[in-house]
Amino acid sequence: MERLKSFIEDIFMVLIILFIVCLAGLVDMKAGESPKASPIIKEMSQSLEKDQKYIEDMGNKVAKESKEIDSCKKQMEVIKASGNSEEWNYSVINYNNKLVKYRKDMDEYNAKLEEYNKKYNQYKLLGQKNENIIEWVKSVFGV
Repeated sequence: MERLKSFIEDIFMVLIILFIVCLAGLVDMKAGESPKASPIIKEMSQSLEKDQKYIEDMGNKVAKESKEIDSCKKQMEVIKASGNSEEWNYSVINYNNKLVKYRKDMDEYNAKLEEYNKKYNQYKLLGQKNENIIEWVKSVFGV
């Protein structure tokens, strides 16, 4: 009877060890699968890339408009110094129109940048949640 009890305990221990090894193998397989493979994360990644390209284009556009405004301002100063009031009035109107357009584009750029930052933070958190679960399971089993 004592031998049977010892034999059952040995089998039970082997089964527990086998279970832990199988679970560790599953965790390693899951860790091998990048969380970036999920469709939601892929979609978010594509959306972020598209938004980033749009933001870069808007940034270039805003920088170009800023240079145009600076050159228009310098041109206004030259025209004002020459004393031609009619031409100066037209240049002031042109400057104001460019400034209004610049501010509108700048507001749009800032709004898109803020939206991008929110999406990026959500994307990072989603990836970290998947990694944290895997790390937790690994630490529990000492893998």
